[in-house]
Amino acid sequence: MKTEDERTTSTSTCTSTQTSDSFLVVENVRRFRLPKPSHDPFQGDTDEPGIWEYVKMYLLGIVIIPVRVVLLALLLLLLNIYCIFCAMGCNLKYDGEDHIPERVQKMTRPAICFSSRAIDFILGCYYFPAKGQRADPKDVPIIVMNHISYYEAFYTIGLGFCHIGKKSAAQMLPFRRPATFLHGVYCEIVIETIQVERGDTASANRSREKIMAWLNHRHENNYVPFACYPEGTTTTGRCILRFKTGAFQPGLPVQPLVFKTWYIFFNPSDTFDCKYWLWRMLSQLICFFQAEYLPPYYPNDEEKKDAKLYALNVREYMCAATNLHMSEFSNHDVLLQNEAMKCGAKASKYSVEWGMFSVNFGLNFTETKSLVNNHALASDRTTGTWSEETFRKCMPRTLQDASPKLFSYFDQDGDGFISFRDYLWSACVLKKECKLTFRQLLGDESIDTPTQHTVSQLVEEALILTSPS
Repeated sequence: MKTEDERTTSTSTCTSTQTSDSFLVVENVRRFRLPKPSHDPFQGDTDEPGIWEYVKMYLLGIVIIPVRVVLLALLLLLLNIYCIFCAMGCNLKYDGEDHIPERVQKMTRPAICFSSRAIDFILGCYYFPAKGQRADPKDVPIIVMNHISYYEAFYTIGLGFCHIGKKSAAQMLPFRRPATFLHGVYCEIVIETIQVERGDTASANRSREKIMAWLNHRHENNYVPFACYPEGTTTTGRCILRFKTGAFQPGLPVQPLVFKTWYIFFNPSDTFDCKYWLWRMLSQLICFFQAEYLPPYYPNDEEKKDAKLYALNVREYMCAATNLHMSEFSNHDVLLQNEAMKCGAKASKYSVEWGMFSVNFGLNFTETKSLVNNHALASDRTTGTWSEETFRKCMPRTLQDASPKLFSYFDQDGDGFISFRDYLWSACVLKKECKLTFRQLLGDESIDTPTQHTVSQLVEEALILTSPS
């Protein structure tokens, strides 16, 4: 295990204690107009297939896709049969909560790791070069990674890391038994599956307890790092999103593992607007990926006490070391997109750059769902926006009468339409500055005269201050 002096020379840590959130703070939201975001981490540059893509899909796909599907089916069938054989006499439920005997784990681990790497090979990722050096897991027990596709997920499973995964995905029939045996293979005591269900607080708490129990055995000889994707979702690979703080709450050292991909015709990242994604992925001849281990990051005393500060600084470190853009979008943007998709709206238009809203308004996803539903149900199915006519139909009449220029105020970026980003920012400003609740904005509660007057004043002030002289 490294000494403090060795740690200082072997890693680059962020010495500043100021969080990267400071530059997101808007000093006067009354006067501020929210511009369009500079980028969209969920919008790929190969979403629309080109001529070569169609040729590849229709000609090469005739041969490649059936072969790959058969090989994947055969591999998963054999793996499941082997897992059933190894688990004979154990009476397992395969529900993500089983206590797996050490004997079974030792038997299944090599087959699962091999199969995970074989899946990447079958899908066209024949070689996965890795730069840098893995740290001693006793010294650095946590691996944090960016997430750009499903390829690196299978790659890291093949390395044998302990993972946390979405329970509903792990319970899919082809993966149910392998996922049960996958986590906890190395530890003699902590031998439980770490699976979490999004939106389930009890599931998240149980998973957190399992992770802490796993980390408590980091000094044992057979311990391996706990690996996670703190972004919580995939991106197009050009940036790193805001991190969840779970992996940083223990205050233990982490080692970043950064993945990159390069391509010509098809970005293998899964995005909402990517046409024929599965078909294109299965017909792709070869996919190029690279993994890079960065020097470990050892938190200072302040970072150990503040998981959010720790997460922000690690993200800055990863972006600076690998020349990736630091994005203020987050997993909450994907939750907004999923909620909009349930309403039949164009999902990709509902990411808002959540960091801006979280920092300035302390917004949480639960209170935002009603606004998503209200906007999505009336939005244009192509652009995902409201026209002025739609706006006047959906907004409370009393508020419009009190403030005739309300549409111009809600049109934050000045393009003549109300995107959900415009709508949400304006709603948050009115809530913060005028005490106008979301329920009042939705027409579920009446708006008293003083509140109407306050809103009218704010709208007039904002439009005067931001209008060209």
